[in-house]
Amino acid sequence: MWRIEPSENPDWDYARNKQVLLKSPMAEFSASTFTAPIEIGGRRFYGGNRDSQWQGLLIGPINGVIYKAIDAIYFSIPGLELRAREVLIGPGECEYRYHCDALEVSHRISLNGSIGEVALGASVGRPCWFAVLADPRPAEDRGEGLYEAEPGPERLVIKPSNAPFRMIVEGFDMAEPSGMRLQWRYKLGDGFRRMDSGAVKFVGDSRTVSIPFLLFSKGGSLRIRVPIPNGARGDWAPRAGIEGARFGEGPVAEALALRLRNLASFSMHLDGGWFPEAGAWWFRRPWVRDALEGLRWNLGAYQFLGWGDRVASLLDRLLDALRSLRGLPIVMGAKKFASDAVPQLLNVVWRTADALGDRGLLLKGIESASLVAEELLEGRAISDTALLDSILCCPADSSWIDSVVDIEGRPWPARLPMAWADEGIDPFSMEYGLVEVNALYIEALEGLAAASERFGVRAPRAIGELLGILGDGSDAFFKAHGTPPLAISPPHGLVDRTFGSPAVVAASALRGRLSGGAIANIWGEVSRRLLVHRRLVALGDGRFPFGILAREAGPVPYLGDREYHGPTIWPRDTPYLLELMEAVGEDVIGLLLNNLDHMVSEGAIGYCNELFSLPIGGNPSAGPESSNPVPVKNPAQYWSHWCDPFLERLPGLLGAGSRA
Repeated sequence: MWRIEPSENPDWDYARNKQVLLKSPMAEFSASTFTAPIEIGGRRFYGGNRDSQWQGLLIGPINGVIYKAIDAIYFSIPGLELRAREVLIGPGECEYRYHCDALEVSHRISLNGSIGEVALGASVGRPCWFAVLADPRPAEDRGEGLYEAEPGPERLVIKPSNAPFRMIVEGFDMAEPSGMRLQWRYKLGDGFRRMDSGAVKFVGDSRTVSIPFLLFSKGGSLRIRVPIPNGARGDWAPRAGIEGARFGEGPVAEALALRLRNLASFSMHLDGGWFPEAGAWWFRRPWVRDALEGLRWNLGAYQFLGWGDRVASLLDRLLDALRSLRGLPIVMGAKKFASDAVPQLLNVVWRTADALGDRGLLLKGIESASLVAEELLEGRAISDTALLDSILCCPADSSWIDSVVDIEGRPWPARLPMAWADEGIDPFSMEYGLVEVNALYIEALEGLAAASERFGVRAPRAIGELLGILGDGSDAFFKAHGTPPLAISPPHGLVDRTFGSPAVVAASALRGRLSGGAIANIWGEVSRRLLVHRRLVALGDGRFPFGILAREAGPVPYLGDREYHGPTIWPRDTPYLLELMEAVGEDVIGLLLNNLDHMVSEGAIGYCNELFSLPIGGNPSAGPESSNPVPVKNPAQYWSHWCDPFLERLPGLLGAGSRA
């Protein structure tokens, strides 16, 4: 288990606070590692603080809705005033350790999911009182969580007014009515920030939570069971096959094992099969592009876990969806298409077929690629993507940089220059060639053609024809403009020469087609204009590369949607950066060590943040880590949780760890 000091970190308005996150297929529990005591009826109760209203116990999604069940579980031991000592975090459980003089007390919290039920357990191991802070509601509904509480001799049943489940609290011997209501302040809120007197601060939020009863347990344990309604089953075992996964001794090896174990926790049940959800909190949903991006950089890890069959089965279902829908949705069940998901699916299919020796999967992938190529060549759209001359064009917000901002009452994709709003164009039409979408298609078609040869299969003519056309079109990005621009609009003659991570993705994907001089030129611009460094905190000393900016859009701090895909660092881009660095002979061990260091030193311990702000704009409480990128928004993102780059470079990484 990973050990954490139970203190807060006020740097950048507590952005670096350490969090506990426990995940299961139908639920998750999260809290701060910092203890925030509360007084109830003359007793002092202890439990982890919550920095976001998304923390506590979440259930779902159920019919597309994520629900919050409780805010926290607190405990009180009669006659004892405790001090927090440390927090231990492991797979599926955490332990808050306290002391009173020489007496040691542990508060263990565990999350389990069996078929049709979620169970949250709390154990202190000695007689104590428990307080359940209830807040049952749809998690995105900011109204008060209303419910009825029905006490019995052996259990308490909490029936929410606006959630399709009930909570059964068991393990207590006596119930004392409380009815206490608390106004809780969540300092990080939803992760949005604001400028306040020259300093960058989180917007924050506050809510009313309530305690229906105080529950006394002679055995010092409590269990909350949540039966899951029909059709919302959580029967995947997210940690199966990884107990004892070790890479040696020392903190780097321990952190690697923790990363691999937690990769398996991205597991939800969807339409009878496994699907890695996009992340924690509001990202507990089946985002297709996120899943494919994560699969691309975790194929080796899933083989290590013995989950190759799960990956192949998921790809098979996505290929079926592609054929039936003529595209892939952004989120399974949604209507809007993702332009980058189709080529990434084809990429992951040929890579998985190679890794598993799965001829059937490759044949199905080739068949799907042929369908895609034929449709595009005939002038029909696939996933809202059409072939214009030699460029694949799609709506500007259809790839992963998908935020939309308001410009004088007009919705505008942040992907495009705001100056284009005066050009009289429709940014949501299929008229924009996005550099990474075109590059991923070329990479996918080349990969399928090469895999076909290895398997002794002839690739259909349409695949080669489309590949030739797109190869000519790639010159429009890579040769006509030097460093690749983010977007081209052939119908309007517009070129967005903004530099950003999509160009790095494209250069990495097509590095085999580029000359050494072209790659060196792109790397020189990346290192000068996009590369962001970070100093190690937990796994050694030194300052190393950490990631790249999504878009070169001025040195501004992240506040909200306008900066979301701007000068921010997204770990989803880092594996492509790593491949580009290796292509020019750069050492990547520091980059890997730095990303592992973030995972165990800030945010949800054992997980990786969605994005990072540049450390600029006015720090309200500067500390020794103030110059490091600032974690913001979601604390655990699947496509940030790549493992293969570590597994493929273990000797160098563990060697660096032994010297740390």
